[in-house]
Amino acid sequence: PGYAPPELLPTEWKQVPYPKLEAFYGADGGSRGWGLRCKGAIRADSVVVEVVGRCFSEEEHAALEDKTYAVGFPDAIVDAKRAAGDPLHFIDPTTHGGMWRFVNDSQEAPNLCLCY
Repeated sequence: PGYAPPELLPTEWKQVPYPKLEAFYGADGGSRGWGLRCKGAIRADSVVVEVVGRCFSEEEHAALEDKTYAVGFPDAIVDAKRAAGDPLHFIDPTTHGGMWRFVNDSQEAPNLCLCY
């Protein structure tokens, strides 16, 4: 997984309306868990969902019992956050997240890019 460098980001963002999104439980009996799908086509430069969750420092993240869904920022972003005095380097949508918590990460066939 990676993030899009600024030169690859669109100059104009389009948000996918929430009513077009649908959380669903895996059709294979649930072994793959929850997922998120769209009820229509998505433009290539669209924002599908925003990242929402509890924010943690490195120490708080290390103390978490379950880190399954916690996501850290890329090194360049962490360096900038440290320089600004911002200790929050991880986001966990497990208990305080929006539709993003249903997005599955597929390293074999990614179809979304996480933009910071």
